[in-house]
Amino acid sequence: MAPALAAILVGVQPAAATLRLDHVPIVVHDIGLADRTFRDKLGFTIKPGRLNDNTLRDDLVKFFDGTSLELITAARPEDETAEGYVNFLAAGEGLDGFAVAAGDVDSVAARIRPLAPRPSVVSAGPYSFLVPQLSGSHVFFIDYRQTMVEPVAITTHANTARGLLAVWVAADSSGPTRRLLEAVGAKTVADTTLPLAHAGARRVELQNGAVYLTGCPARQCGRPAHAVLGITVEVGSLTTATEVLERNLRRRFDAHADRRGRSVLVPPSIAHGIWLELLEPAPAPGKPRTGPWHP
Repeated sequence: MAPALAAILVGVQPAAATLRLDHVPIVVHDIGLADRTFRDKLGFTIKPGRLNDNTLRDDLVKFFDGTSLELITAARPEDETAEGYVNFLAAGEGLDGFAVAAGDVDSVAARIRPLAPRPSVVSAGPYSFLVPQLSGSHVFFIDYRQTMVEPVAITTHANTARGLLAVWVAADSSGPTRRLLEAVGAKTVADTTLPLAHAGARRVELQNGAVYLTGCPARQCGRPAHAVLGITVEVGSLTTATEVLERNLRRRFDAHADRRGRSVLVPPSIAHGIWLELLEPAPAPGKPRTGPWHP
């Protein structure tokens, strides 16, 4: 299911054809409560969205790199899109797929045709999106025809968040998701160091991040109903991000270090049905990073 058309414009869109994470729709019961959680507890800045005629309401977390989080809900099944969200929420809050920017949607449709011969394509205003309609897959594709820039105040966050780095997918949907992404040019590598990684875990590499195929069945990973388990958000300072979490939530968060950097995990019970990892990446080889990262 694609997100609401009015809800998916993000901060700074690359003009050239790319293969990038774009945004994730986080479907919630109460948009006001979700706003308060993500703003007052987790330290994100919220950009208000709007209430649509079909009862869809969304608010956004925008990042400087153009990626975003979309908090979205539907009050009643007024049309097919709203009905999809209402049915989704019947099983609980969580991530309803993720969007990848992969250039012109007609070209994407041609490349995925052997897997998904009848995708749904919608064009509206400055963007188009394509839903593959492939059973078991939770990726959809978006293409922007216009550059949009958000004010710095919208893309500045108390927790120092910089962008969406990764989406985590349960074993239940790994195969269709991987095949679609590989069809548009992504590379998949084995990686058992990922969050929630089980045997056979893989990482699908994109230009600005990755899709983590965890190998973990959804019912064993803290998400009993939905196959997209969580996200990784890059932060500039894990120290600051942790201070924000501990001050607002009044609990301790222990940092974990691996080859990617240092991170803390916010569980689904707090983050409206998703695993939320805040990661301060390790310095790239040969490019020392300023800041507090240490192994």
